[in-house]
Amino acid sequence: MQIITGKSTTKGDEIMNKMVIIFFCFLLIGCGGNNENLENAGIAKVDVDKDQTEITTDDDTKVTVTNDLEESIDIPDSFPKHIIPIFKDAHIIGASENADGSIVIVGMIKDEMKDFVDFYKDVLDGAEVTLEQNAEGVYLTMGNFEGLTYTISIAEEIEEDFKCTFSIIVMAESEDTTEEVTETESSEVEKAPAEFVIPEVVTWPEDYPEESVPIYSAAYTEAKIVVNQGDETMVALMTEDEFDEVADYYEAMLSDASDYSTMNLQGTLMFAGTINDVMITVMLLENDGSLGEDMRFRTLIQIVY
Repeated sequence: MQIITGKSTTKGDEIMNKMVIIFFCFLLIGCGGNNENLENAGIAKVDVDKDQTEITTDDDTKVTVTNDLEESIDIPDSFPKHIIPIFKDAHIIGASENADGSIVIVGMIKDEMKDFVDFYKDVLDGAEVTLEQNAEGVYLTMGNFEGLTYTISIAEEIEEDFKCTFSIIVMAESEDTTEEVTETESSEVEKAPAEFVIPEVVTWPEDYPEESVPIYSAAYTEAKIVVNQGDETMVALMTEDEFDEVADYYEAMLSDASDYSTMNLQGTLMFAGTINDVMITVMLLENDGSLGEDMRFRTLIQIVY
């Protein structure tokens, strides 16, 4: 299924393609997909026109992505703009209304990062901030505000028209129900030998940059999804190793890469950098029982290149 046609020729197009793949990744995780064919991954409906693509899953998650960087898509009506407004003149690349009630907005702005940060610090005055990170070229804030949990991040980008990319994730506050997902469930399962397994239903990409980003193999690891989108490819894996061990592995691998950056978005730990002229993004998510996967798999690994 082709969502964006044509070969990427600008930095902005590369950013848009990467964001589209990230959207697909979250979509497939939620559906428990384990096939490289999107049609077999819980997708109920796909509508494509010249400006945007709308994808609806079997559980009523709705993802909308732009097909043209010059066309901004609409903010979903369900987004609580009266509580957390969208930054002025933002150019929206994608939006997702998820089955769990969360809403994700991804966009770009022509203003300076400081203007964006100052705007949301003013909007969120009085919020209960649970995490705030402010590094060179990257800002992240997470917290609770007027009945919502939020994650807002922005990163500077060198691009002719847009100076920054941003994401906003909001969800109504609720009690944490993941604490009772027992560790004993995983410990009671005997771990398989440390190896990387590619099931027959997954076609592994021939151009995977193994020399730049070796596949995690310190524990049993299984390929789950392969998605090609324009000039970008995303592979998703599940491993029996604990989240912290996997995070240490990829942090050590990517920390010396050029343009290295790291970010924690709503529980997804992200590392990014350029190795051997290949731009790599690694996203890690702990299997807390909400992914629909066997609990013997402790960590989801997503690699975009």
